[in-house]
Amino acid sequence: MGFKNEVFNTLADVVDRLCETICNLTEEMVQSITGRDWIIQCFS
Repeated sequence: MGFKNEVFNTLADVVDRLCETICNLTEEMVQSITGRDWIIQCFS
Protein backbone atom coordinates (compact mmCIF):
# COMPACT_ATOMS: atom_id res chain seq x y z
CA MET A 1 0.00 0.00 0.00
CA GLY A 2 2.63 2.57 0.99
CA PHE A 3 2.12 6.30 1.25
CA LYS A 4 0.33 8.10 -1.57
CA ASN A 5 -0.70 11.71 -0.93
CA GLU A 6 -2.64 10.69 2.13
CA VAL A 7 -3.45 12.62 5.29
CA PHE A 8 -3.42 10.67 8.53
CA ASN A 9 -5.43 11.56 11.60
CA THR A 10 -2.73 10.66 14.11
CA LEU A 11 0.96 9.85 14.30
CA ALA A 12 -0.05 6.35 15.40
CA ASP A 13 -1.84 5.92 12.07
CA VAL A 14 1.37 6.91 10.25
CA VAL A 15 3.40 4.42 12.29
CA ASP A 16 0.84 1.68 11.63
CA ARG A 17 0.99 2.30 7.87
CA LEU A 18 4.78 2.39 7.95
CA CYS A 19 4.93 -0.95 9.79
CA GLU A 20 2.43 -2.48 7.37
CA THR A 21 4.40 -1.20 4.39
CA ILE A 22 7.73 -2.47 5.71
CA CYS A 23 6.28 -5.89 6.53
CA ASN A 24 4.97 -6.23 2.98
CA LEU A 25 8.33 -5.56 1.32
CA THR A 26 9.69 -8.50 -0.60
CA GLU A 27 13.37 -9.39 -0.87
CA GLU A 28 13.30 -8.24 -4.49
CA MET A 29 11.88 -4.84 -3.49
CA VAL A 30 14.59 -4.32 -0.88
CA GLN A 31 17.28 -5.33 -3.37
CA SER A 32 15.91 -2.91 -5.96
CA ILE A 33 16.06 -0.07 -3.43
CA THR A 34 19.43 -0.88 -1.88
CA GLY A 35 21.22 -2.80 -4.62
CA ARG A 36 23.44 0.07 -5.73
CA ASP A 37 27.00 -0.79 -6.74
CA TRP A 38 28.57 1.46 -4.11
CA ILE A 39 26.46 -0.12 -1.34
CA ILE A 40 27.26 -3.66 -2.47
CA GLN A 41 30.97 -2.82 -2.64
CA CYS A 42 30.92 -1.53 0.95
CA PHE A 43 29.77 -4.93 2.21
CA SER A 44 31.84 -7.15 -0.09
